[in-house]
Amino acid sequence: MFWVELAIYLFIITSLIYFSEYFLWIIFALFTYRVWLQLLPHDSFVKIIPFEKMSHYYIAIIILALVTYFLIMFFTQSIPLIKYLFLLIMAVYTLRTYSISDVVLFRDYFEAHGMWNMDYWKEQVKSIFDVSKNPDGVLGIFKRIGDAVLNVFTSFANYIKGL
Repeated sequence: MFWVELAIYLFIITSLIYFSEYFLWIIFALFTYRVWLQLLPHDSFVKIIPFEKMSHYYIAIIILALVTYFLIMFFTQSIPLIKYLFLLIMAVYTLRTYSISDVVLFRDYFEAHGMWNMDYWKEQVKSIFDVSKNPDGVLGIFKRIGDAVLNVFTSFANYIKGL
């Protein structure tokens, strides 16, 4: 039994070490998102590209953050020190305004919208399967999300056409 426990501990420790790099880059992407939120506040970004809804602004920032993240990953493949330097700069810049729970868990957003408690999330999960509140079912949710993302790209296309 001792050898089985030892093997399980070694497996868990090895897995944590292996996946820790991936978790670091997920946090890197979250810091990239928060940096773009600070650099392009809603009021100034809407003057450049008018969006119909606030959610379209957030989708645009997410797209911009992901593009930035993948560009940094692509151009610094052979120089990992530069990756960590970018992460350090973004972390210092972001942590001047936000706490770590705001960056990783989006606590500021959830608290502002009353979503930082488990009762809210229980009701949300129940409403997905409640036909009286959601007549389209789960597919209707995905359709609304797809329409919102398409609308963001349409807004970008209209902006580029207007240039």
